[in-house]
Amino acid sequence: MAMNFIKGVAEYWTPVLSTSQFLEKGVLTPEEFVIAGDELVRRCPSWAWGTDTSRTARPFLPTDKQYLITRNVPSMRRADAYAMESAAEEVLEQTDADADGWVATHTDRVEQDIPDIAALDLNAPEPDIQVYEEDDPYALDACEIVDATNVNVIRTRTYDLTISYDKYYQTPRMWLFGYDENRNPLSPEQVMEDISSDHAHKTVTVESHPHITGISCASIHPCKHASVVKTMMRSSPVEVTVSSYMFLFLKFIQGVIPTIEYDFTPDVNE
Repeated sequence: MAMNFIKGVAEYWTPVLSTSQFLEKGVLTPEEFVIAGDELVRRCPSWAWGTDTSRTARPFLPTDKQYLITRNVPSMRRADAYAMESAAEEVLEQTDADADGWVATHTDRVEQDIPDIAALDLNAPEPDIQVYEEDDPYALDACEIVDATNVNVIRTRTYDLTISYDKYYQTPRMWLFGYDENRNPLSPEQVMEDISSDHAHKTVTVESHPHITGISCASIHPCKHASVVKTMMRSSPVEVTVSSYMFLFLKFIQGVIPTIEYDFTPDVNE
């Protein structure tokens, strides 16, 4: 809680990035965040912009483009099941100051030929899971309890994912809110079951959502996002543009949450 307060104060006093440093540092201005988000929404209909007209709205972003959201993303297996497959891992970012680097798991996995996805619709509570009523039409429905009787469908965990703009780190930031097979909210520990062991309780923390009041979500800390994206851009065989940023971002985030099957994004080389 104290760290959240300190970070909030630091973010408040951080000036809004106004000059593009996308190629040099892998960061985005708010305008570039909107450009990248627009391209994600255009090419992946499961994603949409979220509106925030409350006091939590970021004044440097349009009110109707405060964050990105996709709902009901399936999570078929737990992360330890992926670990048992002994898949290859690739260190995406490493510096002298941080010998660990950022690990992308399952880089040897062959991507399936995914059919056109017309609609893949798409939040982790704090230890005491307290869910409050939310008036925001874009808010995540954390209160729904579904009766699991007699339904001839495969029931899986699902996640609502949101991407906000982090003014302090000047990058996108991913937030997760999960549901079990009966649409009951997952506990923080249950959410950690769907996160790579290299990142659970390390780069993933439970915090209040910046735009959706009354809920807490698991969040992937953005401290290394820019350097990882920069490394990915350097290794790309073609020039990466601002509009392609979200596809790179989602690609490396998949290494953190390998069980959450949202990554139907176009290849940045297309």
